[in-house]
Amino acid sequence: MTGLGHNAAALDQTGFYALEKYQGTAFRWSETAAAVRLRANAVRQSIRIKCVPVRKLSETDLRFYLDAKRIPDDAILTDVDDFEIRIDLPQSGTGQLGWICRPF
Repeated sequence: MTGLGHNAAALDQTGFYALEKYQGTAFRWSETAAAVRLRANAVRQSIRIKCVPVRKLSETDLRFYLDAKRIPDDAILTDVDDFEIRIDLPQSGTGQLGWICRPF
């Protein structure tokens, strides 16, 4: 994870390693369980997580959660090197986006 959109901010995060570079692109590895607390102006959000191309994302067995509730598969679009996750944040505009996956 390298950054967030223009109207969102990461308040806190857990399960991430220090920033590294891969072919000139900055990124962070995550543990098999990681989370980011988000704050945004709008309740409805589309969050994109861009990944370094080291394995096929369709084979990651990755599950996303918002405030400990699993995000349905139909709210997650998987592309070659990123995920787009459509969520509705609580009225407060903050929520915890988490994920679990198999070890690399």
